[in-house]
Amino acid sequence: MRKKIYLFFALLLLGGMFRSYSQCLMLETSLNDRVQVSPAIFEGKVINSSSFWNEQHTSIFTSNIIEVYKVFKGGFTASQVEVITPGGIVGTSMEIETPSLELVVGETGIFLVQKSKVANSPSLIPDNLRFQSFYAASQDFIKYDLVEKTANDVFHNYKNIENEVYAFIVNQTGLNYKVIKSFDINTTEYHKADKSALAPAITSFSPNPITAGTFSVLTINGSGFGASYTGSAKVEFKNADDGGATYTPNIASNIISWSATQIQVQVPKKAGTGTIRVTDNAGSVSPASSSSLTVTYAELTALSGSVETQIKQANQNSAGGYTLVYNTGFKSNAPATAAFERALNTWRCGIYVNFSASPTTTGIAAHGQDGTSLVTFDGSDPIASPFLGMTNSYWNACCPSSTCYWTLTEYDIRFSANATGNTWNFGPAATSGNKIDFESVCLHELGHGVQIGHLIDVDKLMHWQISSNKDNRTLTSATDIAAGNDILTRSLISHPCGPTAITKLTSGNCSLGIESNEQYNNNISFYPNPFENSTVLHTTNMVGKQITLVIFDLLGNKIKQIQINSEDYTLTRDNMISGMYFYQIKDNENVLGSGKLIITD
Repeated sequence: MRKKIYLFFALLLLGGMFRSYSQCLMLETSLNDRVQVSPAIFEGKVINSSSFWNEQHTSIFTSNIIEVYKVFKGGFTASQVEVITPGGIVGTSMEIETPSLELVVGETGIFLVQKSKVANSPSLIPDNLRFQSFYAASQDFIKYDLVEKTANDVFHNYKNIENEVYAFIVNQTGLNYKVIKSFDINTTEYHKADKSALAPAITSFSPNPITAGTFSVLTINGSGFGASYTGSAKVEFKNADDGGATYTPNIASNIISWSATQIQVQVPKKAGTGTIRVTDNAGSVSPASSSSLTVTYAELTALSGSVETQIKQANQNSAGGYTLVYNTGFKSNAPATAAFERALNTWRCGIYVNFSASPTTTGIAAHGQDGTSLVTFDGSDPIASPFLGMTNSYWNACCPSSTCYWTLTEYDIRFSANATGNTWNFGPAATSGNKIDFESVCLHELGHGVQIGHLIDVDKLMHWQISSNKDNRTLTSATDIAAGNDILTRSLISHPCGPTAITKLTSGNCSLGIESNEQYNNNISFYPNPFENSTVLHTTNMVGKQITLVIFDLLGNKIKQIQINSEDYTLTRDNMISGMYFYQIKDNENVLGSGKLIITD
């Protein structure tokens, strides 16, 4: 099968030039591939959803009941089927998988899905009609825009659904579709506003820029919005989880006020930079705004009942924060561990978040709410084939009254062991040769661990895409650091119930430390480290090896490359300024060890 690489990972053909991208680390999967591997393909509408625990009570899934319109593949004639998606909320527990397919009641489109392997669903749908999204995740749903009468599957916009989607699937399967219930996208209740005086229209909005998932209120001025927030009324924002390919609506609790000429709405967590549009209570939709709303960052939120609620970090390890535990197999990959800890150190010293790495490993290889914040490569717990990395956040609430307070209990990070068929650059050298920078992916996934969502800004860390041969190894003040500081500031105050507040790190203790961070090979050591003028590299059991010491700055630029011909080599500071550097000890192209060097004045 042929796949185009896109952080979500995509391969774009632009003017004869190939450019590769990845999303939170997703590969574009062609429609042909999805059609071939999907045992069931059908058109339908989400009419109900409810969440449940798996049998092991370690993961939450959501059961989505789909009203079926057409069946392209699968041979069934049922009017309803079930599509199970990861994450959801059960009582006072919630799980979110970033990224994944999240369906909303009322959404319509074409589903390309697998037979479900998830047990314990509460629905009455027969087992043979239970499906799940897995192969291509959010690409497994070709979502209809009922206003524009188009469809989108993250990477492609289909202007003519009948010719570009229906006909393509029929051609690939060799089967005519079965009509289960009549549906024509051109006759839906949603319609673009006409030019009458009563049609909704946006004239201005403020403030701009703004943040999402923070309860920041956007005021939209215009006309024809309708007298109240009822019926089909909603405000839609560009969806940061797919780079703005689709719109994402507000939820009811986001609406502060609504009149015919002005709307005040809290910007929801998935909102990204781009145009906005308003639907009135009769289903008439305004043209997209003439200017773009800029969303500088987004924070993840929980739903308490139907109310969007902010998340706090908490003291979950009795040391003021969270302890990440490496799977034994992951830790055995020294370059990968070094790259992850460079990323971890960037967050620790960038916002002083209290995330630490355990000195011991675990045999746990599967994600789940089990008391362990896991870092692992996939394998026995594979992530969907388009993804490079995936973060599962687990939240719990305490409810002393009618108000519930949500905290992050733990989070798991999984990485594709083979970079989804590509090649990882574990660094610290700058990325080249069409490789994918592992440290950048780690930094992005740790951002989700901080509880930061996606944004739409190609040059920023939490953008849904990152190009190959590109290193995103730093935090930006106005986005990553501002979002992280906002989350940590509220997390310094304990809830009235539940775990105690976090303890922030400081500039004096944020560095992971030389001993715990870099001695992956007992035959390599630097002393002293930190140092002012010189340090001694000591190597043992290196007879017959061609040893090279390579030193990089924080941006991955090569500063020194030195052939080592003795067990003890004195490295002098020369013209290197004070600060942190990374080193590799290599035998030809094989990395024997890596770590940090710190120069002081």
